[in-house]
Amino acid sequence: VIFPEGIDPAFTTDQSYLDRIFKGRNTLIVSSRHAATGSHAYTGDIVYRSVRGGELATYQKLFLMPQGEYLPAIAEFLYPLSGNADALQYAQTLGDRLVRGPGLVVQEHDGYTVGGLLCSDLLSPHLYRSLVERHGADILLNLANPSWFHGSHTYHNKTLQIARVHAVENARPLIVASNDAPSYIVTSNGNVTAMTAWGMPSALVQTIMLPD
Repeated sequence: VIFPEGIDPAFTTDQSYLDRIFKGRNTLIVSSRHAATGSHAYTGDIVYRSVRGGELATYQKLFLMPQGEYLPAIAEFLYPLSGNADALQYAQTLGDRLVRGPGLVVQEHDGYTVGGLLCSDLLSPHLYRSLVERHGADILLNLANPSWFHGSHTYHNKTLQIARVHAVENARPLIVASNDAPSYIVTSNGNVTAMTAWGMPSALVQTIMLPD
């Protein structure tokens, strides 16, 4: 069960509720959260939980977006020179906002290995290739938050193209769970086998075929 970025349902820690939903099946639940690391710093995390085993592993986002998630050194130097009070205040609040994680994380479950990345991590072919080649991922994930782009179809179409390239390049299925835009499943040969609709909360239920 995969949730978009920014959604970490409270029920994932309620064992009695989980037992009622999944009826004893050892289901893997993948969600995300922000975790504080200091007074103004935090990490963007993917959390792997199992119904029976609780929290199993955490991945901290690696591919950060300049200006939006961290302040590049050149911008940190230039903003004070601008003389603009708003720009300076923005720089001061952004400089230590998001912290990169230490490395990639995968999680084994029922004989297969899941490798997930967070939102703009999708832009990095190196990260997905490393999940497969170095960490043995059988299924690739991306937990996304495209609500920043206010329902942009252009953004959705471009990220879908990128996801299809990752799936084909790595010969692995890729599942993208999004908020404010369709979620979808791409097979290892680049076909989109399922996609949610625009503008309504919904879920995909799909059997994933793994390559031999």
